[in-house]
Amino acid sequence: MDKQAQPMDASADRKSNEINVTMEEPIRILMLFTIMNRGGAETMVMNYYRHIDRNRVQFDFMVHRQERGAYDDEIEAMGGKIYRMIPLHPFTFNTYRKQISDFFDQHPEYRIIHGHCSESGYFVYREAAGRRVPVIIAHAHNAHALFDTKWLFRTYFKHTMRPYLTQGFTCGKEAARWLFGNELGKKAILQRNAIDTFLYRFDEAVRLEVRQELHLSKDVTVVGHVGRFNRQKNHEFLLE
Repeated sequence: MDKQAQPMDASADRKSNEINVTMEEPIRILMLFTIMNRGGAETMVMNYYRHIDRNRVQFDFMVHRQERGAYDDEIEAMGGKIYRMIPLHPFTFNTYRKQISDFFDQHPEYRIIHGHCSESGYFVYREAAGRRVPVIIAHAHNAHALFDTKWLFRTYFKHTMRPYLTQGFTCGKEAARWLFGNELGKKAILQRNAIDTFLYRFDEAVRLEVRQELHLSKDVTVVGHVGRFNRQKNHEFLLE
């Protein structure tokens, strides 16, 4: 069995795999996503990415779609690399495991893995832990609320991935409990979603332009909401 990292324990003995920081090259963090489109987690990471000192820290992305995402051009313009893996589903598990192993053979430079694919990052976390990558992070962005055909796989992988993690990040307590369990969930770091508030400053000209576009009167009160129709978006509260 692969050598396992201690779950969410920053004191794990990885002296032989210390992260070397030099002024010449930035630390490169490998981010795991499905595709870099304009989803919530993707936009949050991009907001951080735009404002970090990229001379010191650089984000690269492992995605699981062959088509280009909405943020790909911007990522590459900022110096990020994008690696494309095959989509992950039960019929591709063996091929995917081989692809991940080959990736780490070719890219031993990554010492920090930050997964945003929930429990789907299991194969990457396991491979990274077996190669003694010192920092392996899973980020809980959501709590799975539906009992569907994916539930069995999601439940299995969220339990089996935990021993390979060195740290968990989360957007909230419920998401942390779902992905990491009650005890490990308490150790997860609460990572606030980054928002550039300057983009949302009041602008009378924009207000009038959008109201005209939506055929709304200048005087009518408008309450807007952007979000898909599922339980986590709490539409009942909005309606109340």
